[in-house]
Amino acid sequence: MEENHWETFRGIDFGVAGEFKVKVEDEEARNRTDSTTFGLHQCVYTVGPVESQKMVKKGSLGNQISKEQFVFLASLNKHPNAFFVENYYMDGDGIGCLVVESLNGRFQSWLNYQVDTKNKQPSAPTLFTADGRMLPTLRTIILSLCSFVEHVLEKRWYPRHLTMDDLYLKMMNNQPTLKVLMSDVIQGTTPTRIASVWNHVKEIITHCCTLDNATLSGDSSSFYDFIGRQSKRVPLETYPDAWSYADKSAYLLLIMQEEMVMMKRYVQASGIVWPTEDGLIQPMLQLILDHDKTSTYDTDVPWDYIRLCRNVNKKFDVPKSVKAVIKDHIGFLKKMEEWTPMIWANLYETIGPLSLRR
Repeated sequence: MEENHWETFRGIDFGVAGEFKVKVEDEEARNRTDSTTFGLHQCVYTVGPVESQKMVKKGSLGNQISKEQFVFLASLNKHPNAFFVENYYMDGDGIGCLVVESLNGRFQSWLNYQVDTKNKQPSAPTLFTADGRMLPTLRTIILSLCSFVEHVLEKRWYPRHLTMDDLYLKMMNNQPTLKVLMSDVIQGTTPTRIASVWNHVKEIITHCCTLDNATLSGDSSSFYDFIGRQSKRVPLETYPDAWSYADKSAYLLLIMQEEMVMMKRYVQASGIVWPTEDGLIQPMLQLILDHDKTSTYDTDVPWDYIRLCRNVNKKFDVPKSVKAVIKDHIGFLKKMEEWTPMIWANLYETIGPLSLRR
Protein backbone atom coordinates (compact mmCIF):
# COMPACT_ATOMS: atom_id res chain seq x y z
CA MET A 1 0.00 0.00 0.00
CA GLU A 2 1.34 3.44 -0.96
CA GLU A 3 1.77 5.79 2.00
CA ASN A 4 0.83 8.84 -0.06
CA HIS A 5 -1.85 9.87 2.41
CA TRP A 6 -1.40 9.40 6.11
CA GLU A 7 -2.73 12.29 8.14
CA THR A 8 -4.91 12.89 11.18
CA PHE A 9 -8.33 14.52 10.73
CA ARG A 10 -11.11 15.45 13.13
CA GLY A 11 -14.28 13.44 12.62
CA ILE A 12 -17.76 14.95 12.46
CA ASP A 13 -19.95 11.91 12.00
CA PHE A 14 -23.09 11.37 14.07
CA GLY A 15 -22.20 14.11 16.51
CA VAL A 16 -19.25 12.17 17.94
CA ALA A 17 -16.21 14.40 17.47
CA GLY A 18 -12.87 12.70 17.67
CA GLU A 19 -9.67 11.97 15.84
CA PHE A 20 -9.34 9.32 13.19
CA LYS A 21 -6.66 8.33 10.71
CA VAL A 22 -7.00 7.40 7.07
CA LYS A 23 -4.20 5.71 5.17
CA VAL A 24 -5.16 5.71 1.50
CA GLU A 25 -3.84 3.54 -1.29
CA ASP A 26 -2.73 5.61 -4.27
CA GLU A 27 -4.11 3.29 -6.95
CA GLU A 28 -7.86 2.88 -7.43
CA ALA A 29 -9.49 -0.35 -6.22
CA ARG A 30 -10.35 -2.94 -8.87
CA ASN A 31 -13.57 -4.77 -9.64
CA ARG A 32 -13.44 -8.37 -8.49
CA THR A 33 -15.03 -9.65 -11.71
CA ASP A 34 -12.81 -8.03 -14.36
CA SER A 35 -9.96 -6.22 -12.54
CA THR A 36 -10.93 -2.80 -13.95
CA THR A 37 -10.79 0.18 -11.59
CA PHE A 38 -14.03 1.60 -10.18
CA GLY A 39 -13.30 5.00 -8.69
CA LEU A 40 -12.72 4.11 -5.03
CA HIS A 41 -9.47 3.67 -3.11
CA GLN A 42 -8.59 1.08 -0.49
CA CYS A 43 -7.73 2.55 2.88
CA VAL A 44 -6.91 1.69 6.47
CA TYR A 45 -9.28 3.57 8.76
CA THR A 46 -8.30 3.97 12.41
CA VAL A 47 -10.51 5.28 15.20
CA GLY A 48 -8.83 5.13 18.60
CA PRO A 49 -7.36 1.62 18.98
CA VAL A 50 -9.59 0.09 16.25
CA GLU A 51 -8.16 -0.34 12.75
CA SER A 52 -10.27 -1.56 9.82
CA GLN A 53 -10.18 -1.89 6.04
CA LYS A 54 -12.44 0.63 4.34
CA MET A 55 -12.55 2.59 1.09
CA VAL A 56 -12.36 6.25 0.18
CA LYS A 57 -14.52 8.12 -2.33
CA LYS A 58 -12.54 11.19 -3.37
CA GLY A 59 -14.13 14.38 -4.60
CA SER A 60 -12.52 16.57 -7.24
CA LEU A 61 -12.27 20.25 -8.12
CA GLY A 62 -15.14 19.79 -10.57
CA ASN A 63 -17.22 17.53 -8.32
CA GLN A 64 -16.74 18.55 -4.73
CA ILE A 65 -18.08 16.48 -1.84
CA SER A 66 -19.34 18.82 0.88
CA LYS A 67 -19.93 18.24 4.57
CA GLU A 68 -23.65 18.72 3.84
CA GLN A 69 -23.53 15.88 1.31
CA PHE A 70 -21.78 13.72 3.87
CA VAL A 71 -24.45 14.42 6.49
CA PHE A 72 -27.20 13.52 4.01
CA LEU A 73 -25.50 10.34 2.81
CA ALA A 74 -24.77 9.27 6.40
CA SER A 75 -28.47 9.77 7.23
CA LEU A 76 -29.25 6.94 4.77
CA ASN A 77 -26.94 4.44 6.47
CA LYS A 78 -29.74 2.45 8.07
CA HIS A 79 -31.09 1.41 4.68
CA PRO A 80 -29.54 -1.96 3.71
CA ASN A 81 -28.75 -0.76 0.17
CA ALA A 82 -27.22 2.56 1.13
CA PHE A 83 -23.51 2.95 0.63
CA PHE A 84 -22.50 2.97 4.31
CA VAL A 85 -20.62 6.22 4.92
CA GLU A 86 -18.26 6.15 7.89
CA ASN A 87 -16.72 9.62 7.92
CA TYR A 88 -15.63 12.72 6.04
CA TYR A 89 -12.38 14.60 5.72
CA MET A 90 -10.58 17.18 3.59
CA ASP A 91 -7.40 16.01 1.92
CA GLY A 92 -4.20 18.03 1.59
CA ASP A 93 -5.58 19.87 -1.44
CA GLY A 94 -8.78 20.87 0.33
CA ILE A 95 -10.87 18.27 -1.52
CA GLY A 96 -13.68 16.61 0.41
CA CYS A 97 -13.48 12.81 0.73
CA LEU A 98 -15.75 10.12 2.15
CA VAL A 99 -14.66 7.11 4.16
CA VAL A 100 -17.04 4.31 3.13
CA GLU A 101 -17.54 0.57 3.55
CA SER A 102 -15.50 -1.87 1.45
CA LEU A 103 -17.18 -3.13 -1.72
CA ASN A 104 -16.45 -5.62 -4.50
CA GLY A 105 -17.00 -3.37 -7.50
CA ARG A 106 -19.48 -1.70 -9.78
CA PHE A 107 -22.83 -3.20 -10.77
CA GLN A 108 -21.85 -2.61 -14.40
CA SER A 109 -18.79 -4.84 -14.03
CA TRP A 110 -20.95 -7.64 -12.59
CA LEU A 111 -23.40 -7.31 -15.50
CA ASN A 112 -20.54 -7.53 -18.00
CA TYR A 113 -19.29 -10.66 -16.28
CA GLN A 114 -22.73 -12.30 -16.38
CA VAL A 115 -23.15 -11.63 -20.09
CA ASP A 116 -19.60 -12.78 -20.83
CA THR A 117 -20.29 -16.01 -18.92
CA LYS A 118 -23.43 -16.57 -20.98
CA ASN A 119 -21.48 -16.07 -24.21
CA LYS A 120 -18.94 -18.67 -23.12
CA GLN A 121 -21.50 -21.05 -21.60
CA PRO A 122 -24.89 -20.56 -23.30
CA SER A 123 -26.64 -22.78 -20.75
CA ALA A 124 -25.38 -20.75 -17.77
CA PRO A 125 -27.95 -18.56 -15.96
CA THR A 126 -27.42 -14.85 -16.57
CA LEU A 127 -29.84 -11.94 -16.31
CA PHE A 128 -32.98 -13.04 -18.17
CA THR A 129 -34.54 -16.30 -19.27
CA ALA A 130 -34.79 -17.09 -22.97
CA ASP A 131 -38.43 -15.95 -22.94
CA GLY A 132 -37.64 -12.59 -21.34
CA ARG A 133 -38.29 -13.14 -17.64
CA MET A 134 -35.98 -11.45 -15.16
CA LEU A 135 -33.96 -14.01 -13.20
CA PRO A 136 -34.12 -13.89 -9.37
CA THR A 137 -30.70 -12.33 -8.69
CA LEU A 138 -31.23 -9.42 -11.06
CA ARG A 139 -34.82 -9.01 -9.85
CA THR A 140 -33.61 -8.78 -6.25
CA ILE A 141 -31.07 -6.12 -7.24
CA ILE A 142 -33.74 -4.09 -9.04
CA LEU A 143 -36.10 -4.40 -6.06
CA SER A 144 -33.26 -3.20 -3.81
CA LEU A 145 -32.74 -0.17 -6.04
CA CYS A 146 -36.47 0.63 -5.96
CA SER A 147 -36.57 0.27 -2.18
CA PHE A 148 -33.63 2.65 -1.83
CA VAL A 149 -35.18 5.22 -4.18
CA GLU A 150 -38.45 5.07 -2.20
CA HIS A 151 -36.44 5.69 0.98
CA VAL A 152 -34.72 8.76 -0.48
CA LEU A 153 -37.95 10.20 -1.90
CA GLU A 154 -39.67 9.74 1.46
CA LYS A 155 -37.00 12.04 2.90
CA ARG A 156 -37.96 14.54 0.16
CA TRP A 157 -34.59 14.38 -1.58
CA TYR A 158 -34.36 14.32 -5.35
CA PRO A 159 -31.62 12.27 -7.10
CA ARG A 160 -31.31 14.29 -10.31
CA HIS A 161 -29.20 11.89 -12.35
CA LEU A 162 -29.34 8.35 -11.00
CA THR A 163 -27.10 6.31 -13.32
CA MET A 164 -25.14 3.06 -13.49
CA ASP A 165 -22.15 4.95 -12.06
CA ASP A 166 -24.00 5.26 -8.74
CA LEU A 167 -24.48 1.50 -8.37
CA TYR A 168 -22.03 -0.88 -6.68
CA LEU A 169 -22.15 -4.43 -5.37
CA LYS A 170 -21.00 -6.07 -2.18
CA MET A 171 -20.88 -9.85 -1.82
CA MET A 172 -22.81 -10.96 1.26
CA ASN A 173 -23.35 -14.67 1.97
CA ASN A 174 -22.10 -15.37 -1.56
CA GLN A 175 -24.85 -13.20 -3.05
CA PRO A 176 -24.39 -9.77 -4.69
CA THR A 177 -26.04 -6.99 -2.67
CA LEU A 178 -26.70 -3.63 -4.28
CA LYS A 179 -25.11 -0.54 -2.74
CA VAL A 180 -26.03 2.94 -3.96
CA LEU A 181 -23.88 6.08 -3.65
CA MET A 182 -25.71 9.00 -5.22
CA SER A 183 -23.59 11.79 -6.57
CA ASP A 184 -26.19 14.41 -7.53
CA VAL A 185 -28.96 14.99 -5.01
CA ILE A 186 -30.93 18.11 -4.11
CA GLN A 187 -33.71 18.80 -1.62
CA GLY A 188 -37.35 18.94 -2.61
CA THR A 189 -39.64 16.61 -4.57
CA THR A 190 -42.45 17.33 -7.00
CA PRO A 191 -44.57 14.91 -9.08
CA THR A 192 -42.39 15.74 -12.09
CA ARG A 193 -39.19 15.06 -10.18
CA ILE A 194 -40.51 11.81 -8.73
CA ALA A 195 -41.51 10.62 -12.20
CA SER A 196 -38.04 11.54 -13.46
CA VAL A 197 -36.34 9.41 -10.80
CA TRP A 198 -38.45 6.36 -11.66
CA ASN A 199 -37.66 6.88 -15.34
CA HIS A 200 -33.97 6.72 -14.40
CA VAL A 201 -34.62 3.38 -12.67
CA LYS A 202 -36.35 2.09 -15.80
CA GLU A 203 -33.43 3.27 -17.93
CA ILE A 204 -31.15 1.10 -15.79
CA ILE A 205 -33.41 -1.93 -16.41
CA THR A 206 -33.47 -1.15 -20.13
CA HIS A 207 -29.68 -1.03 -20.08
CA CYS A 208 -29.62 -4.52 -18.52
CA CYS A 209 -31.96 -5.78 -21.26
CA THR A 210 -29.83 -4.27 -24.00
CA LEU A 211 -26.66 -5.74 -22.54
CA ASP A 212 -28.18 -9.24 -22.48
CA ASN A 213 -30.04 -8.77 -25.77
CA ALA A 214 -33.31 -9.49 -23.95
CA THR A 215 -36.90 -8.38 -24.53
CA LEU A 216 -39.06 -8.39 -21.41
CA SER A 217 -41.91 -10.93 -21.41
CA GLY A 218 -45.49 -10.08 -20.51
CA ASP A 219 -45.15 -10.56 -16.74
CA SER A 220 -41.73 -8.91 -16.47
CA SER A 221 -42.91 -6.13 -18.79
CA SER A 222 -45.82 -5.48 -16.42
CA PHE A 223 -43.41 -5.43 -13.48
CA TYR A 224 -41.33 -2.84 -15.36
CA ASP A 225 -44.40 -0.72 -16.14
CA PHE A 226 -45.57 -0.84 -12.51
CA ILE A 227 -42.32 0.64 -11.19
CA GLY A 228 -43.11 4.09 -9.81
CA ARG A 229 -46.77 3.22 -9.18
CA GLN A 230 -46.15 0.86 -6.27
CA SER A 231 -47.35 1.71 -2.77
CA LYS A 232 -47.29 0.30 0.71
CA ARG A 233 -50.66 -1.37 -0.03
CA VAL A 234 -49.53 -2.71 -3.41
CA PRO A 235 -45.75 -3.26 -3.22
CA LEU A 236 -43.34 -4.33 -5.92
CA GLU A 237 -41.81 -7.17 -3.91
CA THR A 238 -44.80 -9.49 -4.28
CA TYR A 239 -45.60 -8.56 -7.89
CA PRO A 240 -46.90 -11.63 -9.79
CA ASP A 241 -44.10 -11.76 -12.36
CA ALA A 242 -42.32 -14.11 -9.95
CA TRP A 243 -45.33 -16.13 -8.78
CA SER A 244 -45.40 -19.92 -9.02
CA TYR A 245 -48.61 -21.73 -9.89
CA ALA A 246 -48.96 -22.53 -6.19
CA ASP A 247 -48.93 -18.76 -5.51
CA LYS A 248 -51.55 -18.17 -8.20
CA SER A 249 -53.77 -20.89 -6.80
CA ALA A 250 -53.40 -19.46 -3.30
CA TYR A 251 -54.22 -15.96 -4.54
CA LEU A 252 -57.57 -17.06 -5.94
CA LEU A 253 -58.43 -18.60 -2.58
CA LEU A 254 -57.36 -15.45 -0.73
CA ILE A 255 -59.57 -13.24 -2.89
CA MET A 256 -62.57 -15.35 -1.96
CA GLN A 257 -61.74 -15.16 1.74
CA GLU A 258 -61.87 -11.35 1.81
CA GLU A 259 -64.95 -9.17 2.31
CA MET A 260 -67.05 -9.89 -0.78
CA VAL A 261 -68.51 -6.44 -1.52
CA MET A 262 -65.07 -4.85 -1.50
CA MET A 263 -63.55 -7.65 -3.61
CA LYS A 264 -66.35 -7.37 -6.17
CA ARG A 265 -65.50 -3.69 -6.59
CA TYR A 266 -61.80 -4.43 -6.96
CA VAL A 267 -62.36 -7.15 -9.56
CA GLN A 268 -64.70 -4.85 -11.48
CA ALA A 269 -62.07 -2.08 -11.35
CA SER A 270 -59.34 -4.43 -12.59
CA GLY A 271 -60.96 -4.55 -16.03
CA ILE A 272 -61.19 -8.34 -16.09
CA VAL A 273 -64.16 -9.78 -18.01
CA TRP A 274 -65.38 -13.23 -18.94
CA PRO A 275 -63.19 -14.52 -21.82
CA THR A 276 -65.00 -14.83 -25.13
CA GLU A 277 -64.43 -16.21 -28.60
CA ASP A 278 -66.32 -14.79 -31.56
CA GLY A 279 -68.59 -12.93 -29.14
CA LEU A 280 -69.50 -16.04 -27.12
CA ILE A 281 -68.14 -17.39 -23.83
CA GLN A 282 -64.99 -19.45 -24.40
CA PRO A 283 -66.16 -22.96 -25.39
CA MET A 284 -64.20 -24.67 -22.60
CA LEU A 285 -65.71 -22.33 -20.03
CA GLN A 286 -69.16 -22.99 -21.40
CA LEU A 287 -68.62 -26.72 -21.00
CA ILE A 288 -67.61 -26.16 -17.38
CA LEU A 289 -70.65 -23.94 -16.77
CA ASP A 290 -72.99 -26.56 -18.24
CA HIS A 291 -71.34 -29.27 -16.13
CA ASP A 292 -71.65 -27.43 -12.78
CA LYS A 293 -75.05 -28.31 -11.25
CA THR A 294 -74.42 -26.77 -7.81
CA SER A 295 -73.39 -23.15 -8.54
CA THR A 296 -74.78 -20.40 -10.71
CA TYR A 297 -72.74 -17.74 -12.49
CA ASP A 298 -73.64 -14.52 -14.29
CA THR A 299 -71.38 -14.13 -17.33
CA ASP A 300 -71.90 -10.37 -17.26
CA VAL A 301 -70.33 -10.13 -13.78
CA PRO A 302 -66.48 -10.25 -13.57
CA TRP A 303 -66.63 -11.37 -9.93
CA ASP A 304 -68.46 -14.52 -10.98
CA TYR A 305 -65.67 -15.37 -13.42
CA ILE A 306 -63.08 -15.19 -10.63
CA ARG A 307 -65.41 -17.25 -8.43
CA LEU A 308 -65.65 -19.91 -11.14
CA CYS A 309 -61.88 -19.93 -11.52
CA ARG A 310 -61.45 -20.40 -7.78
CA ASN A 311 -63.94 -23.28 -7.74
CA VAL A 312 -62.36 -25.07 -10.71
CA ASN A 313 -58.89 -24.55 -9.25
CA LYS A 314 -59.97 -25.86 -5.85
CA LYS A 315 -62.24 -28.77 -6.79
CA PHE A 316 -61.31 -29.43 -10.43
CA ASP A 317 -64.83 -30.69 -11.09
CA VAL A 318 -64.87 -30.43 -14.89
CA PRO A 319 -66.24 -32.55 -17.77
CA LYS A 320 -64.11 -35.45 -18.98
CA SER A 321 -63.58 -33.70 -22.32
CA VAL A 322 -62.08 -30.71 -20.53
CA LYS A 323 -59.99 -32.86 -18.20
CA ALA A 324 -58.53 -34.64 -21.24
CA VAL A 325 -57.22 -31.30 -22.51
CA ILE A 326 -55.98 -29.50 -19.39
CA LYS A 327 -55.20 -32.54 -17.14
CA ASP A 328 -55.29 -30.74 -13.78
CA HIS A 329 -55.85 -27.41 -12.00
CA ILE A 330 -52.49 -26.06 -13.19
CA GLY A 331 -53.64 -26.68 -16.73
CA PHE A 332 -56.70 -24.57 -15.97
CA LEU A 333 -54.56 -21.75 -14.52
CA LYS A 334 -52.55 -21.78 -17.75
CA LYS A 335 -55.80 -21.51 -19.71
CA MET A 336 -56.75 -18.48 -17.60
CA GLU A 337 -53.47 -16.86 -18.65
CA GLU A 338 -54.05 -17.78 -22.28
CA TRP A 339 -57.52 -16.20 -22.26
CA THR A 340 -56.44 -13.12 -20.23
CA PRO A 341 -52.63 -12.73 -20.48
CA MET A 342 -52.40 -9.98 -17.83
CA ILE A 343 -54.92 -11.46 -15.41
CA TRP A 344 -52.56 -11.71 -12.42
CA ALA A 345 -51.06 -8.26 -12.97
CA ASN A 346 -54.51 -6.70 -13.36
CA LEU A 347 -55.81 -8.33 -10.19
CA TYR A 348 -52.69 -7.61 -8.16
CA GLU A 349 -52.38 -3.95 -9.14
CA THR A 350 -55.99 -3.38 -8.06
CA ILE A 351 -56.28 -5.68 -5.04
CA GLY A 352 -52.72 -5.95 -3.71
CA PRO A 353 -51.01 -9.02 -2.26
CA LEU A 354 -53.62 -9.76 0.45
CA SER A 355 -51.77 -12.16 2.79
CA LEU A 356 -49.66 -13.69 -0.01
CA ARG A 357 -46.03 -13.29 1.01
CA ARG A 358 -42.89 -14.57 -0.69
